[in-house]
Amino acid sequence: MAGGIPSPEYFPFESLSANVLAVDTMPLDEPRVPKKPTMLSWLWKQVPTTSFTIPKYVSNPTPTTISLATSLQYQAATGPPALPLFLREYVSRVYNPGYADWDVLLNCGATDAWGKIVFMLMERGDAVLVEEWTYPGAENSFLPLETEMVPIKMDGEGVLPEHMEHVLSTWDEEKRGRRRPRVFYTIPTGQNPTGATMMGDRKKEIYEICVKYGGFSASHMPHRAYPDIIICEDEPYYCLYTGQWTPKSRDAQRSALAQRQIDAEKKEGKEGQEAFLKALPPTYLTVDYQGRVIRMDVS
Repeated sequence: MAGGIPSPEYFPFESLSANVLAVDTMPLDEPRVPKKPTMLSWLWKQVPTTSFTIPKYVSNPTPTTISLATSLQYQAATGPPALPLFLREYVSRVYNPGYADWDVLLNCGATDAWGKIVFMLMERGDAVLVEEWTYPGAENSFLPLETEMVPIKMDGEGVLPEHMEHVLSTWDEEKRGRRRPRVFYTIPTGQNPTGATMMGDRKKEIYEICVKYGGFSASHMPHRAYPDIIICEDEPYYCLYTGQWTPKSRDAQRSALAQRQIDAEKKEGKEGQEAFLKALPPTYLTVDYQGRVIRMDVS
């Protein structure tokens, strides 16, 4: 034992290695099917792969170094030291939160995270704002609390701001027997089951409505007139966003612009990465300046 934890000297693994498919195994161009092995590759039983090895110890480790001596050790609830650092860098670069005081928490998947959020923010008999068509799996977490689902009407870009405004502005706690909803559950990208994707301008409208009825004044100073409305964005499909489909036969100029964007995203290195990130719709985190957004991701 070393400091109350097992000594890495007794870990039975000296290194772990794996072979994974090469990055270009699945081509970006149509048809998107794996490359067929050549005659020689069948002969020598070779497939396009790349390998990596994780050693037990690493000389001169940094906070982001991954080694078996640390990865196989007892860990804090935040996970191995390198993981939360990587996730914070990822969130900062890809989602670009609108304020500085944010953090990342690990969980066993978005469903597990949503269950924890429900029991943290909701009480028995509460009402919850949901999309007109919502994910049944999410309902399973809050229905045991005898909650009332309040559906917000949708179009091809998700929930309608004017209908959310109407629902919140006309809410009568005495008639409904429930306080005004404090949680809004949404799947902004590739919404399940409709497939709708909400862009940045619509998210800003929805966010400002939640600010208006969520307990903060226009000067962003809390007056607590009403409970907060927390936006819970469930985003398992965010990085699968591909933009609006444009038939080549209908609009040649628009198709050319779309093809230019696709070509830019295919480029290797930083240029291609930046083009891909720029094409993604802004998240609710991006427009959040009050800390009223909880984002659920699947890694």
